[in-house]
Amino acid sequence: IEGQVGFGGACGQVAQGVRANNEPYIYTSYVARFSDAGVCQWIDTFKADDAWPVAVAVDAALNFWVVGMFTSEVRFGPGFDLATAGNAHDVFIARYDDKGALGWTQSITGPSDTWAYDVALIEDGDGADAMVVGSFNDSVAIGGTNLTSAGGYDMLAVRYTAAGAVSFARGFGGAGTDELYAVVAVGPDVVAGGYFDSPTLEVGGIATLDNLGSYDAALIKLDGTGAPIWAQRFGGEGGDWISDLAATGSDVAVVGAFAGTMSVAGLPALTSAATSAFITRISGAGSGVGSHAVSSANGGALFTSVRANAAGDLYVATVIDGDAAFGSTVISPAAGAWSIVAARYAAGGSETPLWTAQQDRSGQMTYPVLDLSDKHVVLSADLMDNGGDMAFYGLCL
Repeated sequence: IEGQVGFGGACGQVAQGVRANNEPYIYTSYVARFSDAGVCQWIDTFKADDAWPVAVAVDAALNFWVVGMFTSEVRFGPGFDLATAGNAHDVFIARYDDKGALGWTQSITGPSDTWAYDVALIEDGDGADAMVVGSFNDSVAIGGTNLTSAGGYDMLAVRYTAAGAVSFARGFGGAGTDELYAVVAVGPDVVAGGYFDSPTLEVGGIATLDNLGSYDAALIKLDGTGAPIWAQRFGGEGGDWISDLAATGSDVAVVGAFAGTMSVAGLPALTSAATSAFITRISGAGSGVGSHAVSSANGGALFTSVRANAAGDLYVATVIDGDAAFGSTVISPAAGAWSIVAARYAAGGSETPLWTAQQDRSGQMTYPVLDLSDKHVVLSADLMDNGGDMAFYGLCL
């Protein structure tokens, strides 16, 4: 928030935060809860000169976990404020109850940058644990565990208990830049996905993934102690990355983008003339179940978000800037525009969605996210032609 924003409902007008000397902070970030009818029920704000949330998750008891990044400091309120170890980017984790009361905050800091991109919750019978994924540079100390990167940025996975204690912290990396962008719980385990541009990626002694191009996608399954169970590379001569994951039974739905040719977990290779979106299912044992691409002959396509319903149907959010083939359904954006596309795929894996919904937008690319309630598909993205900034960095229902 910059200035003052009206949220309505019980939240009313929310103003930009100010310091004790009445000098305003540059930003005020927030987490808010809305009813299914879109009425704001509560909101909590936190103030900083450079802090922003990136992901939110809700457990079975309706506790809210918010993860983000900050530099210098972030002001949640007395007893909850956080400060960095220096001027690098650091990570914050905050846990709220269902009424918006803050229970605790934690930070991950180091001498260089640490990033967070996603959070998933593991229901273990005594309150949900949270798995936070991202990357770190140089070194980082987390709950008594000291991690040192193998080169540039290494992948980071940290599990927290409901009380905020660190269960484990793991790093995976090589000589280059390696990051985890998405994570999902699959029973007591988690699956995390991202990319690596290191020549090789060492995954906890169970696998060495070779890079086949500029950067390859990586998918890693971890057990409840953080030990790797299996690791898969999605790769080719171009750039390949994973944007989001969703659990569907014991399988995992994976979405992202690639360029050129990409091999996927033993499945037939996908090919693309430009940047294309891909969607694939990986079994709990790490083998490929099915995969296909959404390609464009005169533009690009990227899956940004995926969710699964109880029947195993997959709902995705996509951005395209050229004619894109969703199986036999071809969608064309307006001239000079990006289109936001939501689609529903049947559990059987057909390349043609059950339905698609399109919204054209001018300006630069946006990064839409979606989630499912019991009645609706909720899609969020920025509205203004402001260079593609995201209006919402995280969405969870």
